[in-house]
Amino acid sequence: MVLFTQSALADPMPQRGVLTVQAMAKMESDAIQELRQQAERERIPIRPPSVLLAIVGVAPDLKASVLVDGSPVLFQQGLSKPVHGPTNRRHLKLRHITPPCVFFVDRGRSRRLCLRPKTS
Repeated sequence: MVLFTQSALADPMPQRGVLTVQAMAKMESDAIQELRQQAERERIPIRPPSVLLAIVGVAPDLKASVLVDGSPVLFQQGLSKPVHGPTNRRHLKLRHITPPCVFFVDRGRSRRLCLRPKTS
């Protein structure tokens, strides 16, 4: 059996390692807030990067197949907008095709996608 003296109960400075109710409540609140933020981050969809799948044709009549947000999109040399595929996913506009790369403007920024070299 442990008995507390009046002086122990009135001690305004708790001993080291002893947490107050307010400190424990704050720790719990912080942990819950972190879990909420983590769940929110997981709900935000992450766009996969665009990937150049192929360049076909003979210059100057080239076409480029690009995977944009998981959907194939076909671009043709001389046309800034896609000739086939969803156009509203991203704001990619074709500048030109120069094998092995395709040059775009994506929301005002220049971008280049190139074919990956074959590895054996």
